[in-house]
Amino acid sequence: MFLATTALSEFWKKDSDIMFLGEWCFLYDQQKELENINYKTMDYPWDDPVAFYKAKEYCDRIYEYLLTNLTVYLNAIHNVKYSQRYWRIIIGPWLMHYIQPLYDKYVCLKNAFEQYPNLETLCLSERSYITPIDLQSFKFLSANDPYNLQLYSELIKLMGYTMPEQDYAVNIVTTRVVHGQGQSKFAYLKNMMKDALRKLTPFSNRIGGRLSSKLMGQMSIRTLDSLKICLKSGLRVWPIFPIELNISQLSINHKLRRGLLDICKNDISDPFLKIIIQTLPCNFPIAYMEGHSTIRKYVSKCFVHSTRAIIDACGWFLNEPFKVLAAEKAETGSLLVHAQHGGLEGIGKIHPGEPHEISVADYFFSWGWEKQGCDKVKPMPNARISRLKQKETDQKYSVEGPILHISSVFPRYLQFFQTVPIGPQVLRYLDEQFSFIKNLSPKIRQMLIIRPYPFREYGWKQCQRFRELFPDNTIDYSTRPIHEKFKMYRLVICSDLQTTFLEAMAYNIPTLLIISSELWAIREEAIPYFQELERVGILLYKPKEAVVKVEEVFDDLAAWWSSTEVQSIREKFVNNYAFGSKNWLKIWVDELVRL
Repeated sequence: MFLATTALSEFWKKDSDIMFLGEWCFLYDQQKELENINYKTMDYPWDDPVAFYKAKEYCDRIYEYLLTNLTVYLNAIHNVKYSQRYWRIIIGPWLMHYIQPLYDKYVCLKNAFEQYPNLETLCLSERSYITPIDLQSFKFLSANDPYNLQLYSELIKLMGYTMPEQDYAVNIVTTRVVHGQGQSKFAYLKNMMKDALRKLTPFSNRIGGRLSSKLMGQMSIRTLDSLKICLKSGLRVWPIFPIELNISQLSINHKLRRGLLDICKNDISDPFLKIIIQTLPCNFPIAYMEGHSTIRKYVSKCFVHSTRAIIDACGWFLNEPFKVLAAEKAETGSLLVHAQHGGLEGIGKIHPGEPHEISVADYFFSWGWEKQGCDKVKPMPNARISRLKQKETDQKYSVEGPILHISSVFPRYLQFFQTVPIGPQVLRYLDEQFSFIKNLSPKIRQMLIIRPYPFREYGWKQCQRFRELFPDNTIDYSTRPIHEKFKMYRLVICSDLQTTFLEAMAYNIPTLLIISSELWAIREEAIPYFQELERVGILLYKPKEAVVKVEEVFDDLAAWWSSTEVQSIREKFVNNYAFGSKNWLKIWVDELVRL
């Protein structure tokens, strides 16, 4: 039997029985290719909750072990003596993104070969292997088939199997990717303004590095709000623009990379740990080896004066120069402040980014929640949510408007272990949405506007599926922030537990949250809040129950939503997870100046 590991049909043996490693091997528009193929699909190992949590814990141990040993090696090759915290800030996000998907692949392959010992497959030849530039390029590559084929091919060889190989062009993307169904005039003008600001970035950052003792990076707020903080603080807090530096042309240093094979001096008995170390020379990003000194020099020229504090929400993961800036300043005593940037933080049972962010920061500013036993976490009002809460009293929603159904989507390949739909579970997530919409009465369904995730589809063809199943419904392809459209609707239906749901609740528009309790696990501290949401009918775990609720309240949404009980529960939830204040600017400036 032939084993197919990805959706690249050029690497399938179509005249043989095929075992597909997982649902990620199918693209929606490949249905005709499968018609004449006799095939099976392997079960997904992480549908078992016990196996899922054990895998996460195991990967965390591997992460700490590798980080410790990589710290020693990177200090040696860069001729520095930085702390482990320094390298955790810089390589930690990539290491987490690398270990967990690779372990997922390893376990899936191990299961397949154990159940079907005579499997054969076609691998990518080493001539086609590529090395990611940084975490951003790695994330893009690892969401697509060619680079995943490279990783599967490396694993198969390192697991001791000899398979035929074939060349294939695996391209590195170094530019920003534009998604969706075309840009609106608003988006076009917004991007033009961003491009203009980008040209001023080096000049502005140099000024900030000399004038201000506190630097504020990417905050997931309007540029205008960042400028307000700067002015109200008397220029003591300076907004730095995203630091961009192209290192894609740097040559690979194979000698340095071979040294990665020896980062662990002791004998290793763990088979996966042995394998992952052997994959590092090819897959360790350029930014942390060949490009690190270039980034350090650039940052040191821009930010020459001492810095007392650096605050940021987004740059901690994808902006390599910013991470180097933060790590360098932290080594000299600067405070690092991380601001929450996603709605699942503080709520999801497993959110891998959150522990990393808290561990490297001196303070973590949340959207209202606290963390038991962790004094670093401090509730602070979110600027955008604060404006939405203000509109709650200024601007009513449309009682005669349509209904908005908001959908999300996730990568086909596991990105990391987290309590959201992962890998093949995305199909179940989509099917539950389809089931909900199908079972609505014609009267209500015709008023439904469907908004798929507007930026990426990861090969699931989410928009196409909605179009084919519901041809009479309007599909909103806009990339404009959805909170700017709340006033147009009478009811917002969220299918994922992330920022949009929190914003809708803060805006105080009638809102329903329809999620599977198996795909969206809630952490213990948050469970009481979600039990209350379920009790008053805001939260529903099954599509059929959601249909019943919509039919029940539709004719008088205001009576249900405005009831004392519902509003009391909503306000309690919002204050803890979507905190906003009309005095948000003063609160932020006072706190940043105090730091």
